[in-house]
Formats: sequence, structure tokens, C-alpha cells
Amino acid sequence: MAEPFHKIPMRNQQRQIDDESIMFDLLSSVRYVTLGLSRDDHPYVITLSCGLDIKRRALYFHTAIRGLKLDLIEANNRVSFTAIEDLGYQFGHCAHHFRSVVGFGKMLRVTDREEMRHAFKVMMDQLEPEPDPLKKKFLDKESIYGKTAILRLDIEHLTGKESKA
Repeated sequence: MAEPFHKIPMRNQQRQIDDESIMFDLLSSVRYVTLGLSRDDHPYVITLSCGLDIKRRALYFHTAIRGLKLDLIEANNRVSFTAIEDLGYQFGHCAHHFRSVVGFGKMLRVTDREEMRHAFKVMMDQLEPEPDPLKKKFLDKESIYGKTAILRLDIEHLTGKESKA
């Protein structure tokens, strides 16, 4: 069996980010991550908005209560993801400055109402410049809990990379 991707050393180690706190900083600042899902030998990549719970080492997502993503996760909950902080293309230098994180973990559907509420708070805090009015408007509405699936990606491994100026 082939070695998992996250155990293969990075070719250009000068660009590697070794400090996990820097990688979690990046994940706490992005609004979207791109997920890699698969079933059998069929890959599926999708970009979703997210919220990071650093203490839990988890990313939260919301989605419809039925659909292909959920079918794929049910068939294979091992997922990968990437997040990119675009620091700009350097015109005249044929270079692009960035920081990125690639991660691996297990995706679970959250069914506990308190954790769902927590997930909504985490996502609103990360995605909204002023989350408190939205929290007051939505978190106590029972209807949102029946119309939305919450997913939690438990992060098992992170790899970071950055361009050097």
C-alpha cells in the first residue's frame, strides 16, 4: 500500500511551515477551505465556508441536509483540505507570495444540538465582521437546526507552505 500523502516529505523544505500555531492562525483567518472527498476511485473537490475551533482542532461546515457531499462522507469520512492566504502576485518577477495549509482528517456529521449551536457560533465568529446581531437573530430559531446539516472535520495532520519574498 502507498504511503499516505501527509507522510511524504515536502520537496522544497525551505518553503515548509513547521510551526503548527502559524498554520492554525492561517486557518482561523480564511473564510473558505477546499475539501477533497472520494468514494471508490472517484474524487470530488468542493469549496465551503468554515469556522475553526482551535481547542478542538476541528473545522466546522454547514450544508444541506441531503446531497452528494453527505453521501460521499458516509461512504468515506477520510478527507483532505487546503486553505490559501493569497499575498499577491509579484508582477515582473514571475512569483506569487502566499501561505497555504494542507490538512487531513475525519469528517463527522454533528447531531448533538449543543454542538450544532457551538458550530454556528464558531462559523459566524470567523465569517462575519459583526457576528453578535446574527447570533441573536438565528441561534435560538429551532428551524435552522432542522434545515441545516453541520459537519465537523477533526484535524489529524497539517502541512504548511509559504513563498519566500
